[in-house]
Amino acid sequence: MSTPEHQSHAVWLCFEIPRAGGRLLETGTEEFLKLKSNGTLGDIPVIVVLTKYDMLIDRMERTLDETSLDKLSDAAIKDLAKNKAEAELQDVCIGPLEKFAGPDTPHAKISTRRDHKETLTRLIRVTENYVGLCPRPR
Repeated sequence: MSTPEHQSHAVWLCFEIPRAGGRLLETGTEEFLKLKSNGTLGDIPVIVVLTKYDMLIDRMERTLDETSLDKLSDAAIKDLAKNKAEAELQDVCIGPLEKFAGPDTPHAKISTRRDHKETLTRLIRVTENYVGLCPRPR
């Protein structure tokens, strides 16, 4: 058996957040997730990474009703767009993922933009938590 530093510790299965009715899970990805859920892939944690979260927020901000924004601050508009993005993420990504792979499938949304650096911190935390749950080789 190889030493721990030469073994996989986790798999980040990355998806761009779909746009315009796009599909999150393609056939090959579904097969991979089935292999994980039936134990074929062993104990290696698979963490679904939803990329380009910032673009989703930007898209949601562009779709806000202009007339309802007149008396809102810039911060309030950003919060409104973020809340709308969270709802969209749940409907388009997390809901279908959990329906297919189960509610315990770890996932994280990410953006590499500076104003969303907390998303990368959360991905690291999720990864550390799941890697820590894996049995160590002897």
